Amino acid sequence: VGVGITIARDPLHGSGRAALPHPALALGNDAHAAQGIGMTDGRQRQPASDEAPHAIPKDAAILAASRRSNFGLFGIAGENDEHPPTDIQRGQAFVSLVVNALRHGPYWQDTVIFITYDEHGGYYDHVAPPPARQESARTPDGISPGQCADLSLPPFSLQPGAGAECSHNFLSTTDTTTNDAAALCPDFAVDPTGPFPLHCASFDQLGVRVPFLAVSPFSKPQYVSHTVGDHTSILAFIEKRFLSLASSSLDGDEDSEEITRQFLTKRDKHAHTLEDMFDFDNSPSTNTAVTVAAPPAQDCTPK
Repeated sequence: VGVGITIARDPLHGSGRAALPHPALALGNDAHAAQGIGMTDGRQRQPASDEAPHAIPKDAAILAASRRSNFGLFGIAGENDEHPPTDIQRGQAFVSLVVNALRHGPYWQDTVIFITYDEHGGYYDHVAPPPARQESARTPDGISPGQCADLSLPPFSLQPGAGAECSHNFLSTTDTTTNDAAALCPDFAVDPTGPFPLHCASFDQLGVRVPFLAVSPFSKPQYVSHTVGDHTSILAFIEKRFLSLASSSLDGDEDSEEITRQFLTKRDKHAHTLEDMFDFDNSPSTNTAVTVAAPPAQDCTPK
């Protein structure tokens, strides 16, 4: 299980309008979770001579915390991403370090931090995953399992199954998306570049639930959202708050924004935007204390 962090900043807080700017930076941590820290500097200030407009805030504590990420590429001795077999408390201490750097930094008052995981860790869940909201389409982007297409070598790579990720894996010669799709549905292997079999599982189903937290001065205290979201909900939040056209109302339901909100696929187009978790007008959690998670006192990571 890998933990992911996304951070967005609102430069217009206090101006009478609840809106967020465009995200500016992602720093990697967990190879499995694509852990990221995204920050924007939207304050109304003049950039330094060596600084571009909308530059990343040069906050030493935030940058120092993010640079301590280690997903074990060169061994588990310093790994801190919560992935087995590393002691989970290492990863929790790293997340605590990042959150506290922001909580006590100069940008806390207009920041939203999303903390989630890439998968559920194999534990049983009694709640059946719902179908994906994507206009009843079998895929969100017209690309079926094992038939990935991309811009790696157009026009060849735009054909079903010719994308770079279909038949190549930097870490394995056999673990590819085409082989995985064939293992899940042997009938697909008969013609991997032909019409995708209707009875094979496709990208129209959400998965098992994962933890999700929103840490922000705007977060509603002790609030638990009961609206179904998915990982693309973070994209939907950014798209609506950062990338909606000027004519779009920021207070309506997400489905009423479809014409004016930019999106990548049908999945994020219809994803829940997470805004029920926040009170952007009153910032009820501005002064909420954030505790510190210490590294493990007795580290159980294998030597």
